[in-house]
Amino acid sequence: MQTKRLFLAIPLSNEHLHDLQKICLAQPKLHNVRWVPEANLHITVYFFGDVANSQIPNLINQISQSCEQIQVFNIEFSHVQTSPKRNPYMLWSVYKPNNQFNEAYFSICQNTNSRAQVPPAIHVTLARFKAGDQQVSFQLSIPIATTKIPVEMMILFESELHPNGSKYSEIQSFILKQN
Repeated sequence: MQTKRLFLAIPLSNEHLHDLQKICLAQPKLHNVRWVPEANLHITVYFFGDVANSQIPNLINQISQSCEQIQVFNIEFSHVQTSPKRNPYMLWSVYKPNNQFNEAYFSICQNTNSRAQVPPAIHVTLARFKAGDQQVSFQLSIPIATTKIPVEMMILFESELHPNGSKYSEIQSFILKQN
C-alpha cells in the first residue's frame, strides 16, 4: 500500500516570513543548529501522518468541507522561545492562544475522523538542535513588524524526509470562509 506523509498547515504572509528571517539572522552563528528553510516555515494545524494514497481524495473532501465553514481569522505573534521546556531541541516563533484556531483544529479533527487532543501550541519551528546542548544560546527578544497574521487559507502538504531535511510539496489549498 502506497502512502504519503501529510499535514495541514497555515501558510505565512511574505511580510511575516521576512520578520521570521530577521529573527533567524539576529541569532549568533551556531554550527550545531539546523535552521528551517524559509520555504518550509508554516503553522501546523494537524499532522495526519502516513495516509494511503487511495484515501487522499476523501481526506481532501473532508478538509474542504471544514474550511468552507471556518471564518477567516487572525493570529497574533507573542514571542520566541526554545521548546519543549525540558531538554529543548527547537527554536519556535510562538503565537497567542486563539479560540478561532482551536475551533478550526477541532472542526478539522471531527470532519476527518482524526484523534483530537488538546489543540497544539500555535508556533512556527525556526530551528532544530541537539536536545540538551548547553552550547546553544539564542537571542529571544527580537521586535517584529507583523504581529497580526491573517489566516485566510490552509494547505495540505506532503512531507518527504531526506537526510538533509524535509521537503514539503503542496497537495491542495483550501480557502477559508470570508466574513
